[in-house]
Amino acid sequence: MGALCYESELLRLGGAALLALNQSPNGDAELMLNQSIETARTQQAKGLELRAATTLAEAFARDQRLTDARALLAPIVNSFDPATHNIDVRRARQVLLAV
Repeated sequence: MGALCYESELLRLGGAALLALNQSPNGDAELMLNQSIETARTQQAKGLELRAATTLAEAFARDQRLTDARALLAPIVNSFDPATHNIDVRRARQVLLAV
């Protein structure tokens, strides 16, 4: 598997870099983040899926796409045990509460 195990995170970082250049999640940034989410799902990497979804949900929120942010993030956050308190889960829950 090698470098492929980092594919989702590399896509997320690429999408985040594009967002840093242009705050809107439309276009290439949104595409890369959605690819990151799908790659993580395929690899059954829930933590990476959550991280990519959180990044995209934050961008949606900045773009006033609150319904999209909630629809994307809520099912992923809710798939984690409520007792889970790692940094990615805490951040995702904070984003979800804000939208």
